[in-house]
Amino acid sequence: MDFTNDECLHKVESLVASYPEDLNSNVADELQQFHQYVRLKMEKDQSISANFTDVYKIIGNDQLQIVFPNLEI
Repeated sequence: MDFTNDECLHKVESLVASYPEDLNSNVADELQQFHQYVRLKMEKDQSISANFTDVYKIIGNDQLQIVFPNLEI
């Protein structure tokens, strides 16, 4: 949650390069949008943390698999 946009973009590019058959170039845009979504949810619900389990639960519970397919992968 604390990466700068440039750091995040660099890491995402490396991830896409490592898994080109599973991820596409939209993952960076998805991540930025999802990041904002999670921040808003965390502001409303203090019990949500930024750990992988809670973040993955948000994708499933809010039925965001279609909206953020690369992140769900």
